[in-house]
Amino acid sequence: MYEQQMMIKVCKLYYQQQLTKTEIADKLHISRFKVARLIDKAKKEGIIRIQIVSPAKDLGYLEERLENELGLKAALVVEGVENDYQANLWELGKGTAKFLLETLQEGDILGISAGTTVTEVIKALPEKTSFSKLYIVQVAGGLWQLNTIDGMKILNMLSEKLNSEISMFIVPAFVQSPQIKEVLLEDPGVRKTVALFDKITIALVGIGAWYPELKSNLNIAGGFPQEDIQWLQERGVVADVFNHMVNMQGEIIQGPVIDRMITIDLDKTKKINYVIAVAGGEYKSHAILAAVRSGLVHALVTDRCTAVRILQLLEQEENPI
Repeated sequence: MYEQQMMIKVCKLYYQQQLTKTEIADKLHISRFKVARLIDKAKKEGIIRIQIVSPAKDLGYLEERLENELGLKAALVVEGVENDYQANLWELGKGTAKFLLETLQEGDILGISAGTTVTEVIKALPEKTSFSKLYIVQVAGGLWQLNTIDGMKILNMLSEKLNSEISMFIVPAFVQSPQIKEVLLEDPGVRKTVALFDKITIALVGIGAWYPELKSNLNIAGGFPQEDIQWLQERGVVADVFNHMVNMQGEIIQGPVIDRMITIDLDKTKKINYVIAVAGGEYKSHAILAAVRSGLVHALVTDRCTAVRILQLLEQEENPI
């Protein structure tokens, strides 16, 4: 009992009063070595428990929370640049490029759904990498319709940087009828690309935001008629990922509008081993949360402010006012 009381006294002096081991030894008239032994024994017996409490600004803390609370295999949070859209995109691109290079393995078939953020990732990759056995497959239509992105140039850049061949999916994101979609999918070049969808092992995608504001590049590329936008919003669409529409609960929307969209089939998407999604900006927080809940995303790269906002949304759902 005496030794246990002495352990507690020594530990309080050391951890709470911040005395050195020499100062404790002098105060209690014991040797410095006995002080060290008592502290070590207190740790082993559970009298002392060391807990590391990370502040919210700690990126590692945010990554762990996102992984644990969203069931992600991995999360990478970059510092980002608040209130500067382009600078934030650049930071996301740099972080995702490093993450992608660490994840890719020789022999992988990389599916790519390129929008504004994924374009920044491609630009951030080094001019040359050591890969020699990768293959790239574009999985969603519509890139060619974006005025801000030279689709062929961007994907050729990716092919050159990864030293790999590429199959492009040169089709619109959205057509006026299922019949037109069927005709386009019968094109020999398109069929060659579609045949590779089953073989994709890893994918890099962006996430489009439909709520609280409609800012998805897919809408710009697809040129949805207003009645179709209304149809999607009435069904609670919050996000698009792989050009698939998702509501806040992570449910993937089906219906006549969806039947006219051209992208990798949902069942083939679900078979991809590892999907990395990159998205940032607080306005995308709802969309990111919905996309992850869909089960189509395994790893997420985002910025600090967006990560904090996603976690706040989760807390609000658990504790509604």
